[in-house]
Amino acid sequence: MRYIFALILVCLASCAFAAKTVHTTVYSESMQKELPVSFVFPEDYYANRTDRFAVVYNLAGYGADVMSQFGKRRVAIYEHASDTYGFILVVPDNGGDSWYLDRPKDNKMYETFVAKELVDYVDMRYRTKADRDHRAICGGSMGGHGALFLARTYPEKYGIVDSFSGTVDLLWQSHSFKADKHAGTRPVDECRALVNVEKYKDKDFSLYQDIGIHDHLYDSNKAFHDKLVASGIPHVYVEREGHHNSAYWPEAWRTFFEFAANEIELREKR
Repeated sequence: MRYIFALILVCLASCAFAAKTVHTTVYSESMQKELPVSFVFPEDYYANRTDRFAVVYNLAGYGADVMSQFGKRRVAIYEHASDTYGFILVVPDNGGDSWYLDRPKDNKMYETFVAKELVDYVDMRYRTKADRDHRAICGGSMGGHGALFLARTYPEKYGIVDSFSGTVDLLWQSHSFKADKHAGTRPVDECRALVNVEKYKDKDFSLYQDIGIHDHLYDSNKAFHDKLVASGIPHVYVEREGHHNSAYWPEAWRTFFEFAANEIELREKR
């Protein structure tokens, strides 16, 4: 199985896709500065000048910058998914340690930037299907926290949500989160997915969770899954062999992108 997957990755890396990757900046009014944001547009975006497209926001983890998300293998996965499923992929700046929360004293307003300013910018500037049924948010590690937090805080924005290798509880097994430094304008408990499970109920989320069984965040992710089950909240839970590392994440992206595309199609038929 690993050998077959390795061959798939080699094929992806060696193929030229018609999707176009664009690295640019977007101005943040809340932070009064330009921030790096990268886009992947499917071939059809340029071929069909009147069509509109779904958008997937992919949030990077702690300490990562935008360009670190665009190594050769990742670009191949992104561009293949964008072309195959016909969505725009957006990878925003995360301030390194923002946890996608607002911290005015540090001029890190990443809740506001990602969930408000960037969504508005993308929908205004590009041909998007600007509704929650065509807008997905996903992320790994700190980005998984961001995806879960922003989705439940702004349920009108996102209909499809994914956390892979995600921090589902900032105070449990999160070595890099410091409450006194990172919590920002919100109480810490308000930011913890694990103690806010009920906020995912009756929100019509297509919720996806993916975790490696050797990941140091496995126990908290399994606890989150168990609480979702106990609360009767529909979701897809995937656990696979793997650790909290770059070897695990390509398959997590691939399976979520397929899931998101299927959910978008189902929502369009309702």
